[in-house]
Amino acid sequence: MSQGKKYTEEEKHKIIYEDLQKYFLLGQSLRRACINGQIPYTTFKEWYDNDESLRIIVNSWRHYPLMKAEEVIINSFNVTPEEVKAGVKPNYDNAKWYAERKGKDEGYSIRTELTGKDGDPIKTIDLTKLSDEELAKLNDIAGKATVDPSGDIS
Repeated sequence: MSQGKKYTEEEKHKIIYEDLQKYFLLGQSLRRACINGQIPYTTFKEWYDNDESLRIIVNSWRHYPLMKAEEVIINSFNVTPEEVKAGVKPNYDNAKWYAERKGKDEGYSIRTELTGKDGDPIKTIDLTKLSDEELAKLNDIAGKATVDPSGDIS
């Protein structure tokens, strides 16, 4: 397909539903789906930007893997006591992993706190208070860093 080609509605439908849908259902970005479907990204992006109904359907396809991950998580709560006694233990680690990475806007992100040794605050150095000799030593280690009066390193 060449850039700038005008597609009929039938051709657009085939491209979207036969060539790209399977990639969107895997959660791929517009660009990645176009690469895998061998469709010019700029052509598809123009359709996508100018057609609200297309945006809605494509976005719903792209959320399919997250919906499946949520389904696995929810189903893991529905294990009966008898199944637990029998050793049934749903494996939802993959679903949890996927949700944490792809569902950030849905509240599935992992929160991490950075601390120093033994939970103490991370130690910092105010470079504006270093002597010229100390800055020269740091420059030897880190390259030619300079500190301007505001304290910014460049």
